[in-house]
Amino acid sequence: MRYKDVLEVDVHSSYNIRSDRELMIGQQARDFMDSPRSKLCPEKIEEFYTNVKHLYKSAVKYIKERLSFFIWCLTSFSTTKVISRRIKERLPFKDPVLQHAEVVKTVKQTALFSSLHFFLKRFPVLIPEGTTRGEIEEEFADYQSTDITTCIDDRMDTTRGNIGPPVNEEGQLMFKVLPRVMVSLLCILHSSAHCERVFSLVRKNKTEFRSRLGQESLEALVVAKSRSGKAIERVYKQQDLKDYKSAYYRSLRANN
Repeated sequence: MRYKDVLEVDVHSSYNIRSDRELMIGQQARDFMDSPRSKLCPEKIEEFYTNVKHLYKSAVKYIKERLSFFIWCLTSFSTTKVISRRIKERLPFKDPVLQHAEVVKTVKQTALFSSLHFFLKRFPVLIPEGTTRGEIEEEFADYQSTDITTCIDDRMDTTRGNIGPPVNEEGQLMFKVLPRVMVSLLCILHSSAHCERVFSLVRKNKTEFRSRLGQESLEALVVAKSRSGKAIERVYKQQDLKDYKSAYYRSLRANN
């Protein structure tokens, strides 16, 4: 599968199907199947895994059929070859952004600066003010030859943020700019889903009954509601509550 296009893989061939023990069924299901309390006979276990394979095959078939029908509706072409080509064109399998994004991985020895250069050239805003690409390239070279095993964390963004503390023999930070650039790469939106959620939140707050809601108030509402966690569970300091109350009264007096 590594050397084939995803859509060209025959999912119905037994050669491309994992063994029963390697199928992804979830940890809880795996523990239940292995535990004595399941009391499942071998025939039932075999039937279960057969249904799992059937589910995966049906899901892939459904996706391919839906994509084919969608492309057919857009292009009005019914030729299978044309539809297949259209699918490959619309799905981002070979998108250069995705291909170069591998530079953010923790495998730093195989990372290429050309990939990082791709992002710096495409998104100049990633370059911090007062910094040149040459300085970033120098830090990247030092990064590849420096042991950062103590900085590695389960979260990739934390790992990239942790590579800043190492210092050189003169007691200066070795990586001043590179961590900021790497974390910025992780902030690049991979889809429009987040933007759509913001638009939906704006529509829910600025309705026809609140048509005179000001831009500053709307922005404050969206920011407050976008914060993680439940609003009712948030804990505020007493001083913060006083500041909020004072700001509210000042706003009322200004409007009156």
